[in-house]
Amino acid sequence: MREGEFQEPLREGVSVLFGSTHKTFLGPQGGIILADREHGENIRERIFPAFVDNAHWNRIAALTLALAEMKNFGKAYAEQVIRNSKALAKALHDYGFPVVCHHLGFTQSHQVLLDYGGYKQGRVIAEKLQCANIIVDCGVRIGTCEVTRRGMKEEEMLKMAELIKRTVVDGEQPENVKKDVVKLCVCIGWK
Repeated sequence: MREGEFQEPLREGVSVLFGSTHKTFLGPQGGIILADREHGENIRERIFPAFVDNAHWNRIAALTLALAEMKNFGKAYAEQVIRNSKALAKALHDYGFPVVCHHLGFTQSHQVLLDYGGYKQGRVIAEKLQCANIIVDCGVRIGTCEVTRRGMKEEEMLKMAELIKRTVVDGEQPENVKKDVVKLCVCIGWK
């Protein structure tokens, strides 16, 4: 997220930050290591070229495009991602889902976390949702970056929460829900 939308760990005293580029802004999958000068030079000496020594030019080109887009539209995108996450979390909470941190305003980032007590139950939920074309991980983390980038806003988050409820709570056949997931995606035109 951009300045003012999320924490700035390196400025707040963190020495090293590991992350995924595709979770912060929409772009190719990849990892990133950010560090202060002291630790960054130490890390660079130890991982290059022993562990990291290749360039995937297609990924670099895609990342460059994502960075240029973020430079131009990043603040508005980051704000909408957070609004979407909050709207989705609140709607799911209202449906009775075990949304983490509801007492703190649900989320301040790109994701909503549901607490199903671990990966065993989380995997069951994730597999049901996957059959309905809704992708979450086994920790039942729901990210809003991609749908935000595609043009979805708070109204669509309410529809998304309903689709999740129909699959998980109501026990509706995922194949039936999948049709409505596709309609939702087509309806916004995947901008």
